[in-house]
Order: sequence, then C-alpha cells, then structure tokens
Amino acid sequence: GNAIKVGLDAERGGANLVSLQRFLTIHEAEYRRAILARVSEKRLEAKQWWEKEAMPMMEAEKGGGDFRKSVSAAHKRIAALLDDARFRRVLALPPLGPQINIKEMLGGGRIVLIPLNAAEIGKPLDKMFGMVMMDMVRTAFLSRADREARPQAFVIFDETAAMADSSGMAEFISDFVAQLRKFGASGVFATQSLEQLTPDVRKELEGNTNNKVVLLVQGKGDSRMAVDILSSDRIKETDVTRPPKWHGFVKAIADDAP
Repeated sequence: GNAIKVGLDAERGGANLVSLQRFLTIHEAEYRRAILARVSEKRLEAKQWWEKEAMPMMEAEKGGGDFRKSVSAAHKRIAALLDDARFRRVLALPPLGPQINIKEMLGGGRIVLIPLNAAEIGKPLDKMFGMVMMDMVRTAFLSRADREARPQAFVIFDETAAMADSSGMAEFISDFVAQLRKFGASGVFATQSLEQLTPDVRKELEGNTNNKVVLLVQGKGDSRMAVDILSSDRIKETDVTRPPKWHGFVKAIADDAP
C-alpha cells in the first residue's frame, strides 16, 4: 500500500505497474531513493515508512528475511501481468488509440462479448483480466449519478465457477445484486456445476438472487443443491437429473413471494 502511495505521488500521471515493479525490485535502491525524493508532504508518512523501516530491511545483508519474502511475492504477482506483452501494453503504458468506455456501452443498443479463453490468454491471467473487467463494469454502474440516465443494462456472467475462486468474486456478486440493481443493472450468473462454486460465492448467489433456473443437472451433489435451491417438496433429485427434453425448473419471485 505504501509503495503505491509514494509511487502515485512522485510519478503523478506517469505512475504505472512497470514503475511499481521496479520500485519493489531488491537491487533498485537508487531508483527507490529517487522516487522517495520526489514525494510530497501529503504522503510524508508513507515516505518515512519506506525510508526508516522498509528500505533498511530490503537492503540489509542480514535480517529482514520475512519482509524481503513478502516484497518478492508482490513483485512476482506484478510480473505475472507484465510478462505478457498484451497485459503490459494495456495495464502499464499510457493510453494509445481508441479506448473502451464501459459506461457508454451500458447506455443501450449494443451487445458486447468479452471471451476469457484460458487456452489463449493463459492462467492465471484469464482470471485477473476477468476481475479487471468486472470491476470496470461495477465502477461504470456506480458512476450513474443521474437517476434519469440509468437505462437497464443486462450483464451475463457465463461459467461463473471459472471465476469463483478469484479474490473479490464474492464481494462483486454481493455488490452487484445488492447495490447495482438500483443503478440499472440486471444480471445472470450461469454455471454448469454448483459444487464448483466456492462456499462464499455460492452463499452470495443463493441468498441475494431472486430468480433461479435449473436445467439438466448431473451428479448427486449438484442435484441435492439444486433441489434445495428450488425449495419445493414437489421436486426430487431424480427430477432435476432427468427432466424432459427442453424443460427445466424455475423459482421466481412474483408479487414479493416465490
């Protein structure tokens, strides 16, 4: 946190992930000192923390092992993004050419597809990119300050289980279903298997979504969860595992009641 604070303050508009990665590189002591020398009084506390505590531990020949390990771990996480030329261009360098305006796209009349093919993008970059895009969508909805300018926008999250173990996914779902609806957001979270969802994500989806749709279900665990979600004594596990062709089950809210 303090590294980001001093970097943003010293670099102003030029701060990016490349400069942050260099700042956290163990042998870049002179670069760190040059950055800290340009930090303003507004970030004096963060600057002093780096000068008096962090830098001595990073540059000491002995001691500071745990701190150096934590810095190295952060450095590796940044490197995972910057080692890919596409992500480095998007996340680390100044904007060039046309830019994506998510808020404008949510205004209606457009269909936007964002494929996250792990085979093409690579792991774990697919999840990182997915969370970046989801956060951009959340920010775009929350920026709709004018109540009269909130046209309904429909967002479909396919293969939710693929993102379920990403940091912040449960929080995003909670925000989306609890807050973003009043900003004109409607959403579908689709998954082939409930068992593949992490417990916290499954809890958010079950507790905060009004309508549930269950199609063909495979596996005892998934069929049991599906019956629990539908919460009807007329539906059994064998029903959701062998529904008639082109049929499924829906639990919907009508007149404030299921």
